[in-house]
Amino acid sequence: MGAWTRADDVSAAAPPVRPAATADDATDEQPGGTPRRRRRVTTQPVPGYDPAAPPEPARHRDGENDEQLRRDVPPHW
Repeated sequence: MGAWTRADDVSAAAPPVRPAATADDATDEQPGGTPRRRRRVTTQPVPGYDPAAPPEPARHRDGENDEQLRRDVPPHW
């Protein structure tokens, strides 16, 4: 059977209330309690790793690949 209650059966219990925050509490604690741990695993970089991006390779000249593109046509052309 279910655990149904009627309105007159409910006790007068008050819901839990957080204590009033003081000025010191606001600076020490974030809302919602302690921060969650990270889900992503972080590891130390390997020795010799350079976080700077490598330079881009030289660009092709305009029209350098035009002949190849003209030859690459579908068979029905």
